[in-house]
Amino acid sequence: MSPAVQPPLVLVALAPGMREHACEELIRRGFYAETVLPEQLSDLTRELGASCILIDFDAAIDTLPHRLFNRAKDPVPMLVFASDVTVAAPIAQTDPQYVDVVARPCDWDDVSLRVTRLLETCAGWNALQRAQRIAHMGSWKWDPESDEMQWSDETFRVLGLEPGSFIPCGQTLLSRVHDEDRALLQEHLRLAVKSGKAFSLEHRVSLPDGNTVRVRHEGESCGTDGFLVGTIQDITTQVESIQSIQQLANVDSLTGLANRRFFLERLDQAIDDARRTGQLGALLYLDLDQFKRINDSLGHRAGDVLLRTVADRIIRQVREHDDVGRLNQFEGGYHSISRLGGDEFTVFLPNVTRRSDVEQIAKRLLHALGRPIEIDHREVLVTVSIGIAMFPSHAEDAETLLQHADSAMYFAKDRGRNNYQFYDDSMGTEALRSLLLESNLRRALPEGALSVAYQPRIRVRDGTVCGAEALMRWNDRELGRIAASEFIPVAEESGLIVPLGSWIFETVCEEKRRLNNDGAPPIPLSVNVSPAQFVRDDVEAMVTHGLRHHGIEPSQIEIEITESLLMQQDQSVSMALHTLRAIGVRIALDDFGTGYSSLSYLTQFPIDTLKIDRCLVRDVHSDPNSQGILRALIEMGHSLGMVVVAEGVDCVEQYEILKRLGCDEAQGFLFSQAVSIDDFRQLLHHSFDD
Repeated sequence: MSPAVQPPLVLVALAPGMREHACEELIRRGFYAETVLPEQLSDLTRELGASCILIDFDAAIDTLPHRLFNRAKDPVPMLVFASDVTVAAPIAQTDPQYVDVVARPCDWDDVSLRVTRLLETCAGWNALQRAQRIAHMGSWKWDPESDEMQWSDETFRVLGLEPGSFIPCGQTLLSRVHDEDRALLQEHLRLAVKSGKAFSLEHRVSLPDGNTVRVRHEGESCGTDGFLVGTIQDITTQVESIQSIQQLANVDSLTGLANRRFFLERLDQAIDDARRTGQLGALLYLDLDQFKRINDSLGHRAGDVLLRTVADRIIRQVREHDDVGRLNQFEGGYHSISRLGGDEFTVFLPNVTRRSDVEQIAKRLLHALGRPIEIDHREVLVTVSIGIAMFPSHAEDAETLLQHADSAMYFAKDRGRNNYQFYDDSMGTEALRSLLLESNLRRALPEGALSVAYQPRIRVRDGTVCGAEALMRWNDRELGRIAASEFIPVAEESGLIVPLGSWIFETVCEEKRRLNNDGAPPIPLSVNVSPAQFVRDDVEAMVTHGLRHHGIEPSQIEIEITESLLMQQDQSVSMALHTLRAIGVRIALDDFGTGYSSLSYLTQFPIDTLKIDRCLVRDVHSDPNSQGILRALIEMGHSLGMVVVAEGVDCVEQYEILKRLGCDEAQGFLFSQAVSIDDFRQLLHHSFDD
């Protein structure tokens, strides 16, 4: 058997002479009724869970708030008894869904019908109010003639106001609209009144607490009475969610810049605009030099810090030239600047009038990005290569413009990095060649296309051979002989330098063993080791294995490194070098005098040999300043206990000056180009001073 349904509770707060009679009449008609004093209503309505209230007009005016609420926090309807209905009618007009007025004396059947109608109306209205509360959507009705309005509870809440706290009007609604949006809503309301045109718009609402919310406002005419009805919905959360989704879809989460997809989309639009207006544009393609080395050696967190710093510096430099760049910002990002991925960035400059404007920004970027970056209390140096393609002279669509800027960037890398290059048609051919070189280089080892050549180092005091530098040579079956200056950068960029470096070290150890077995003098052979090998490979294991496997004394192998390795200030690199030095392997610093030469490197790391770059030797026989620099370097090297080697010695005059300056060793075409191991064996007993 189903439980009995509890009849609705009606609280009767009429005058003393009517309370009991009213209860009897209501109970007789199926209601559950209790008498209460008017001043008890505020507490008992919620406590007893009342469904309806009967009250005298005077008490309703004097003792009650505008509304009373039950346990479900729904407003409780009131039937107001009045001797003069016309006087009491305004109280019903303020809240018609919850208040009705009946004349006294009354017909109790009519009272029963009115109570039933109030309960039914309020049940539906309360359900609607709950739905509106869930949806943050309020409803309203407006009389343009009197400016009077009726608001649902949620309309009050959307506007940041207490439900039922005052009688609303049109001016009240407009006063809550953001100053910049008010005229727009007024115009839509005017058109709706004048022509019956429905409207839907989004605008901002200024809340009493100073915050701002975004609402969707809709309205239309409700017929011939001239009233307008409408809804107002708080869509702040929806807008923020959409913006968050757009942010995720369009923005690089690490730097806040536009991502590749969004940048290319905006680049298409920018090119369309430039084409339509006849303006010029420039695309700068930036790629950090040696970023992978830094990322691998210092860790990904340090790499992230570096990328964020680079992004900030790019924004700052381009923003300072906003008359050229005209940055467009969206939700914290810039769609004229992007991080395409990894360590690649792009900048699009619209409205360019002169090529010199673009060059100025490129130079500023090189300078700004070349400054040291502090990461975990250490300074990291990074440079950037920049490729530039102009619209429309280099390309007339986004995809081609990006390709050409990319080609120009690689051309800048080939020119020694840390520079910018404008695209020209020849670069397309060079880009294709780079791809071909990488592809062919991957098969060079298994095909036996690589070999080792040795360029002798000469002892200056007597002209005898005292060592040699091992150099990799590549004779491709398709392209022929490829210069090391062309394929080594490709190997470093592609990561192939690691297996190639292991191969040449193993080959040098094997050929050194053969020289020893043939009774050759125990001179050292030097092998270049790339910074990438220290980062991605175990150099200590490679060296010790090679020496042990071939029975080579450690002192007969010298490792040549460059300053770029020492610039990393990586503890693991320092430990590896000290470990190799401890077992007897010699360490040479190659190409000294170029790049970021620092005397501190010479004291911090175990350097045995200082190899002075050919650029400082080239003019020593014709430029007194070059002689002075060379003399200072030689004396400094000797004071630190190092052997000093001059590279690029190509004429007798240079050689004679080196003798006078006290240089220890010399290397260059004056003595020999790099030769095979068999030809090198023939040079071992030759004196170049004869």
